[in-house]
Amino acid sequence: MVGCWLAWHVGRAEILFPDGLRYVAQARAFDQGAWTDGLKHAVDHPLYPLIITATHRVLNADNGPIGWQFAAQVAAATAGTLLVLPLYLVARERFGKASAWLGCMLVFLVPLPAHVFADVLSESTFLLCWLWGVWTALRFLRQGEARWLILSLGFGGLTYLSRPEGLLLFGALLLTLGLTVLVPSARFSSNCWWRSMAILVVGPILLVGPFIATKGGIGTKPAVARLLGLSGPSRPDAVERERPLRAKINTVEVARMSAAAAVMAIGGAVTFPLIPFAVIGIVAAVRRTHREQMRGWLFLGIVVATATLAFVRLYATGGYCTPRHTLVIALLLIVSAGAGIRSVIARVVRSPRAYWMRPVLRSTPIMTILGLIMINGPALIAPVNFGAGSYREAASWVVRNVPIQGRIIDVTGWAQFYSQHSGYTFANLIEAPADPTARWVIVRDAHLWGPWPYCEQLRSLITGAELVARFPANRQPGRSRVSIYERPDTIANRLPGPSRR
Repeated sequence: MVGCWLAWHVGRAEILFPDGLRYVAQARAFDQGAWTDGLKHAVDHPLYPLIITATHRVLNADNGPIGWQFAAQVAAATAGTLLVLPLYLVARERFGKASAWLGCMLVFLVPLPAHVFADVLSESTFLLCWLWGVWTALRFLRQGEARWLILSLGFGGLTYLSRPEGLLLFGALLLTLGLTVLVPSARFSSNCWWRSMAILVVGPILLVGPFIATKGGIGTKPAVARLLGLSGPSRPDAVERERPLRAKINTVEVARMSAAAAVMAIGGAVTFPLIPFAVIGIVAAVRRTHREQMRGWLFLGIVVATATLAFVRLYATGGYCTPRHTLVIALLLIVSAGAGIRSVIARVVRSPRAYWMRPVLRSTPIMTILGLIMINGPALIAPVNFGAGSYREAASWVVRNVPIQGRIIDVTGWAQFYSQHSGYTFANLIEAPADPTARWVIVRDAHLWGPWPYCEQLRSLITGAELVARFPANRQPGRSRVSIYERPDTIANRLPGPSRR
């Protein structure tokens, strides 16, 4: 059922998320045998791009942008479908069989996961490896058997090869094992503790050490350097910030804003109606936890606390933290909400005064599912990246009217991807005015009139320019309106004829 749901979203996706452009470019590099570029010099970690490459070959997809987008979406959606199994096992390990199925159902009745898993993003691959690592870690912490620890470290290595934050699994396990000596009820035997500590120290070095040495660090994303304090925060007017940071803002205010942004992002991923039930589910589960299961809750507490602090710092140093960044916590909270709903029902059913309500209460899980469908209905069925499809129309216009040697200016990179033209994006926009072949500016209204420095650059590029196309022609609610301008300083020196493809 999950696979059909994600396949439906794949078929209705308007456009790929901008981050997906990097993953597809990296996958193309692997496909062409450029392993150095794909592994050492790429910004992103290689597991998901490698899976895209394999999927593209298995499907024998077209080598154009649509073929690569489809291969990447199939790869992401397949991982999102397979994710149900470790998600169920984690929920069952913490909350029991009766609550696990409801928690898994709730995950796909919240709008964000299905949209992310059907997009061209690495989250589904990362979370698939992550949840297998979490489940095997919980089994190790409950039973103390080295085989589960070794399996967890193996999945941790795959998680790290998906995204740099996969190192959190290693760190959380190491910290949990260290803290168990301080909690008498959570201690391992001396032999088990020393053996496990040795595996935890040596294992990650063997698994991810060679890749870190090849990359020259944990990761090459600017956000990683900012999180670790290896570089300063992004500029107050940096393009990645949600909004420009005002001058002379103090550290306390930044911390307050960052904490609020992280909480809102987590709430947006979980959806706020489920948060009270998530708290109830966790409290009820912890209260009935046996001694050998306390280590698992300590581990999950460390994961949640560390990840939350990372989200706060992400916003403080980079100026952004979106709901999809918080899925590593949000999935755990959503399945906890399923346990919370079951706990509330069980408490009321056991009450002698509520005997007449028991038939109704027993149907509450089904009512909850129907209620979430009603609340989230429009968002659940909205196409992936709804409203951005005008860029594909603009790209079609470019294919018909712009010679292949002509360069286009499009800060998002979408029009360049779909038209297969080269040009200028956020990264090199400052170089565009000096290029006589960069005649066409593709831009949406929000990018022209926003407060960012690049908006001023775009306004200067279209000053006196000729408006040659607009998509859609008339404004439509919820859709970005994309305009194509031809720069006046190069109209007299037209490149020969439209492209012929």
